[in-house]
Amino acid sequence: MVSSVVRDKMKQILEDRLADEVKLVLFSQKELPIYVPGRECPQCPVARKVLEELVGMSPKLQLEFHDIYSEGDLARERGVERIPTIEIEGRNRGRMRFLGAPAGHELSALLDAISDASTGSTSLGNDTKQWLQELGSSLHIRVFSTPTCPYCPQMARLAWQLAVESPQVTAEVVDATAFPDLAQRYMVYGVPKTIVNDRLSLEGAMAEADLVAQLRTLLVPPSEDRRGTE
Repeated sequence: MVSSVVRDKMKQILEDRLADEVKLVLFSQKELPIYVPGRECPQCPVARKVLEELVGMSPKLQLEFHDIYSEGDLARERGVERIPTIEIEGRNRGRMRFLGAPAGHELSALLDAISDASTGSTSLGNDTKQWLQELGSSLHIRVFSTPTCPYCPQMARLAWQLAVESPQVTAEVVDATAFPDLAQRYMVYGVPKTIVNDRLSLEGAMAEADLVAQLRTLLVPPSEDRRGTE
């Protein structure tokens, strides 16, 4: 799926950055011998091929496959609703996911996420890490991206880094071209676009401090918010 030059670069990145093993869990569907209406998933075999190539680049990467139709209980338990969904399991404390078949800039962002999950550490500031340690509410962060967007990896990695640091965070990066219905639901007319807890909508790439400020405001209880305006 990638050229030999790109493959060599990716292999070197993984060799340099990976500390502990990381499991890539792919929720997809088995190849069907016949056409079944409603089960079309052109991205599914592509996602599997990309991950198989990726896993072949490092002994510290493992691939686990689950069929969402025969293993529906497991998918529901993990909160997986769409395919293909890739979950990253390493030393991250929260959930890290990618929805779609990563390509282009999305693939580079995925490599960064795998690296962070492997080490269990991030470049987030100390204030952000302290806030995440004290976080008492759940955050579901969904970042919409496209393979050709040069600004999307910044938001993708930032969301994923929050999930590395906190078990309260679920961070999903969604390929908007693979899930047009989701893009329409959340009125994604440009990327990156970030949706938090289905309540907060953020346009464009943001600095860490600006995103955290928005998240902190979102989580302020209404009573405290009213007291602050009195």
